[in-house]
Amino acid sequence: AISASVGTLVATNYTFAFVPGQLTVGKAQLTVTPNAVSIPYGGVVTQFSYNLTGFVNGDSATCVGGKPNLWSTAPSTAVVGTYSIDGTSGTLTAQNYTFLVNSGIVTVTKAVLTITANSAAMTYGTTPPTFAYTVTGFVHDENVEVLRGSASLSSSFTAASPAGVYPIVAAVGTLTAANYAFQFVNGSLTVNKAVLTVTAAAASMTFGSALPSLTYAITGFVNGDTPIAVTGSALLSTSASATSNVGDLHNLRGHAYPVRCQLHVSICSRKAYDYESSVAGRPGCSGDDLWSGSTEIDVHLQRTPEWERSERHRWGSRLECGDT
Repeated sequence: AISASVGTLVATNYTFAFVPGQLTVGKAQLTVTPNAVSIPYGGVVTQFSYNLTGFVNGDSATCVGGKPNLWSTAPSTAVVGTYSIDGTSGTLTAQNYTFLVNSGIVTVTKAVLTITANSAAMTYGTTPPTFAYTVTGFVHDENVEVLRGSASLSSSFTAASPAGVYPIVAAVGTLTAANYAFQFVNGSLTVNKAVLTVTAAAASMTFGSALPSLTYAITGFVNGDTPIAVTGSALLSTSASATSNVGDLHNLRGHAYPVRCQLHVSICSRKAYDYESSVAGRPGCSGDDLWSGSTEIDVHLQRTPEWERSERHRWGSRLECGDT
């Protein structure tokens, strides 16, 4: 109530009568503002938060009960863009306040796809493989069909690069997508060593003489490389010695060593032996051309499986091998 009294009122011709009045205290207004929300493409807003403003007399949110009813216009399949958050006061109550519900904003941002460069391997000196990449992170059952362009893949490797491991660097290139951004994972290119073939060279010696120097050849170089690309030396060994018997076969990385013999021939069957001969005075003479007589020849003997099995091997001659 509002009471009235004379106060300082005066009037020559009047007196005063006082009638009490009414003071009505209306509710103050609180503003409900939904907090902005950001979700990636394919995401879902599970709940909304909000702020209350407009409290007076030291009041706070503790004098408010209930909660507003808020929702978004963004569907679960919403593409990248902004959408409103709308609502009503819901179950909000307060003794001294009414409520005004504002709109908020949902922002749908691009989902992130991972572009991973596939690792690859090659042999030094061969043609580099074609680089490829894998894309992961699609939502809504989408696939690479929603992409445009392609990622770029590069490496510091060149045709002249030595064996080793080189990064394959993935970058955006011309790749685009309406609802996706990209992150990149590098791969690696492993350049394996090429294989060189070390072949022990065939050698010969005379019975009782010192072993010859053993040599070898290296083949298989690529990229214009030469033997200067190799350091050190291979180790060569043989079971042959100065005291080895003529006709004993000793392998030098798979090669038999030849011996010098005196062959006194009347008949020679070539079936049991595979050999070549060089007869003094008759260059190029083959085994079938041998005649009866005696001469000194260099015989390159190769023991064969057939020789091992043969029981019919016959010489109508004498084969004398020694220090001749």
